[in-house]
Order: sequence, then structure tokens, then C-alpha cells
Amino acid sequence: MLTDEAFRAWCQRNQIAPETETYIDGAGFEEWKPADALDKLAVRMPERYQRETSGGWRCPPGEATAQALGLSHHVRTSNEYHPFYIQNLMFLQDFWTHPLRLEAQAQAQVLEALRVYPGVSVAALLDAHPELAVDVIWAMLTSQHIFTDLAAAFLMDWEQVFLYPSFEEVEAEKQVDKPVSCSTPLASPLIFDGRLWEAEIQNATVVLHPEVGAVFTLTTEQFQRLVDLGHIKQGERATPSPLQDAAWERLVHAGPKALEAANRRWREILAYITISYCTFYRPFHYQNSAH
Repeated sequence: MLTDEAFRAWCQRNQIAPETETYIDGAGFEEWKPADALDKLAVRMPERYQRETSGGWRCPPGEATAQALGLSHHVRTSNEYHPFYIQNLMFLQDFWTHPLRLEAQAQAQVLEALRVYPGVSVAALLDAHPELAVDVIWAMLTSQHIFTDLAAAFLMDWEQVFLYPSFEEVEAEKQVDKPVSCSTPLASPLIFDGRLWEAEIQNATVVLHPEVGAVFTLTTEQFQRLVDLGHIKQGERATPSPLQDAAWERLVHAGPKALEAANRRWREILAYITISYCTFYRPFHYQNSAH
């Protein structure tokens, strides 16, 4: 029998994050694919990947092979999980494949802080303990010494990532009645930082999804300010990517630490813009034209 510990050890030896790869679940196989890749695969290999009337996918050759072994086979897609959840697993992958050796004092410091203040944000924790390296938090999340809701926010958005000492506390917090978060897509694509972005409004936050790189969030005030200053511009569906090949390659191969540092620098720049820009009250007026 393949125990959870043995499976994770196998994944670590093969440098695979167990939450993101094809794996055996009970008496069957689960084949995971990016949702946007399956449409292309269905065109290239229609005998292998087929869409079901229910909206899901199946792989007849995989089913036949599994059935001969007395097993089942299911095709599952990234659409089954929130984009934040998937992106956060990708962000933490380095800490699974290359575990960070943590000092007992640093771990104890984090655990004591969460015992006293469960639900503290990453930003508040680091402000209270400036000597604490943020990698300690990521490593403790991957080793499940501390917990957070990976579908709630992108991990690099420190103000919106809340930490708990147990999984049960995370689940309990998710059950608390909260205002419904409504996502409103903005007219896309947008041109910002030399890239194309898709954007949506979630309450008072604009969530920006780049063509390559990490998700970035802005308050609606910051977003409007960048539009006013011409840093964010409206593109068209046929707008080609302004990103040069060399920059694309750097972003594709950038690790989580590099992406985190880049986003942190952007926030510092935005803070400077906030101070320098002559502000006055104006309602959020970005034109979201329908396509």
C-alpha cells in the first residue's frame, strides 16, 4: 500500500509537487491538465482527449489501459481549483522540492505569534518581527506547521494572506459569514509594464493577471491613478504582446523569490506615485466597455 508519507517521499525524490501532478488516488489514476491546454490537445489528439456533454473531459485510451489493471482513469483540469490556489502551489513548489532547513528559534517565534494572534497577516507578522525571513513562513506552510487558505489571495499579497496554527482554524474562518465578494471583469486586455493583462474588480481591489509572471493586485484608487497617468492603457483583443522575447524568457524562468522581489519593488514605486500625485476626490470611473 502506498502511504501518504511514502508518496510524498517519492515526489520529493523526483522533484514533483504532489498537489500538481498526475497521481494515483485510491484505485484509480487522475490525469491533471491545464484547462486551456485541453482544447488544443483535443484538436491534435481527438482520439485521446474528448469533452463530455457534462463539460468534463475523458481519455478513452487511458480508461482502457486502467481498466485492464482493474483501475479507473479520470481527466481533471485546473478549472476545478481557484486560480490563486494553483498559482500559490506553483509559488511554493521550490520549498517542496528543496526543503529549507529552519532554525528552531524562528519556527518557535512564528508558532508563538500565531498562538497569540491566530489569523495575523504575513505583512503584520513581518512588521512585528523584522528579523524574521519570509522564507520561514513559506517553508512552514509547505511542511504544514502553519496554515492559510491558499485560494483566498496570492501569497505575494502579504496584507491579504492570513496565517493560522491549524487547518481546522482556517476551515472555521472560511465558514464565518462575510460580505459576498463579487468579481467584475474589466475590458481587457490592458497594457501595463510592457505586458498584456486581464483584470477584474473584487470589491475594492483590482486583480491583474499578466500574460506571463505573477498576479498583481491594486486598490481601485491606485488602479485609477495609473490609468490617469497613462501607465495603464486599454488594448484590443487583437493587440499583440509588447513583451520582447528576452523579457518573456526571463519572466517564464523567474523563481518565486525573484517574482516576489519584483512585485515588492512595484509596490514601493506605487507608494512613491501615491505621494507625488496631486490627489483629490473622484469616484472610480474606468470605462468598462462591453466586447
